[in-house]
Amino acid sequence: MLLRSNRLTSAQKTTVSLDEQVEQAGFVTVGEGVYLSAPPKDGDAMKTNDSAPKDGPDSHPDVILIFGWMGSSFRPLSHYAKGYANLYPGAAQIIVQSYPSYFWELPWTRDKRVAPVVEALKETGFLTNSDAHVPRRKILTHIFSNGGALQAITLSSVLRKSGYYPPTQANPARSAVFFDSVPGVGNFGTIKRAFTLAVPNPFWRAIALLYMYSFIIGEGVASLCLSPFGYPPPTLRRMKEALEEPAFLPWASRETPRTYVWSKGDEIVPWWEVRRHAARVREYKVSERVRDEEFEGSAHVAHMIKDRKRYWDLVQDVWRASYRENK
Repeated sequence: MLLRSNRLTSAQKTTVSLDEQVEQAGFVTVGEGVYLSAPPKDGDAMKTNDSAPKDGPDSHPDVILIFGWMGSSFRPLSHYAKGYANLYPGAAQIIVQSYPSYFWELPWTRDKRVAPVVEALKETGFLTNSDAHVPRRKILTHIFSNGGALQAITLSSVLRKSGYYPPTQANPARSAVFFDSVPGVGNFGTIKRAFTLAVPNPFWRAIALLYMYSFIIGEGVASLCLSPFGYPPPTLRRMKEALEEPAFLPWASRETPRTYVWSKGDEIVPWWEVRRHAARVREYKVSERVRDEEFEGSAHVAHMIKDRKRYWDLVQDVWRASYRENK
């Protein structure tokens, strides 16, 4: 009985609540699945041109925006935040979780989910109503899998309607985007594997797959039959098409470098879809600097675990590539 009691006590000690995880990582919860880690504002550096540090190839981003993969919890995403904190300790970080239900939710429900991201961007000083007294903003966006990409596209739509930070302005942002295991439409098999990872409980996984399959079939039939009348393409197809636009995010442009990492060991997002997308982005000059890199043998969104040094070197490379001396 005493041994059992000791075991229970040990288990209780190792159980860390989400709130404790967030606090220990140096973040605060802004909204459901959205977390902010803002460094001390050194004289509100983003608000006055006089106090803004001089930009250079190795200067830090002001904001690092991390969109997690479907079903990602805070703990694994915090490992990437720790890596970024080691590279760019002066940057504010925003972590955005992606929930499985996001794929079949209505547009206004999706918009509501990313509203806390807008608030977090405003809190960092990155979003303002005017560019009159704001130095050049610097942002690095890190997107994991289709779940992260769908949230990024939704955020872009919300921002364009909000009146904050228009895509065309006299003082454009310095930005770079790092794509991890994205994009790819896949098939029913890859979708099942994705939900197996995202929803461990067999009962709830079956319910989620039922919703997802019904949504995909219904959306596909509606798109096929009603496209002549203006009905939009299926969600994942719209996502891929949006990513092929230079300004798929309000702060992105043709000058925004992109890096894609992929693996033939990825059983959820087919590697050839990522490569084909990167090739199209390169061919049609969507971005002036496009790089795609294979990680041998790594699983879906597990490339950093496979080769940490190479992964973070690629992150630094894409950020350095975003520097323009004449800006």
